[in-house]
Amino acid sequence: GLYQMFATFTDVILIGKDNQAHQYLEEVPVRALPNLYQFIGKQITTGFITLTLEYGKRFSRPGKDTLAADNYSHSAKTAHKSQNIHPVVRYYKRPLIATTRKGRLPQPDKIHHVVEDFLTDW
Repeated sequence: GLYQMFATFTDVILIGKDNQAHQYLEEVPVRALPNLYQFIGKQITTGFITLTLEYGKRFSRPGKDTLAADNYSHSAKTAHKSQNIHPVVRYYKRPLIATTRKGRLPQPDKIHHVVEDFLTDW
C-alpha cells in the first residue's frame, strides 16, 4: 500500500509508555492520524514514528526526464534532495492535532530521508 499510495498511507509506530510495548500499524491513512482512536481504537498518548514513501516536489514536470542520471546521484547526506520515490521517517513527540490542508503530515520533531534505490529495494 505505501508504494502505490505514496505520501497518503503511512506505517506508524506508537511509542509505548516509558518506551515499552510499542505498536506497529500498517497502511494507515495519513488523514486518519489525528483521529486514530475514532477510526481504529488506537490512541497516540506519547510519541510516534511514521514511515511513508514519497517523491520529491520536482519529480515530474513538463520536459523532465525522470530517469536522468542527475536524479540518481544522491548519497545518505543528500537524500533529502531526492526527487525519486524514497522512504521518509518522521518522529513526533506528541499526538497530531491535524494534518496540513493538503492532507500531508505536518513538520515533525525529527525527520530522516532514506536515499532512493533505483530498484526500490530497501
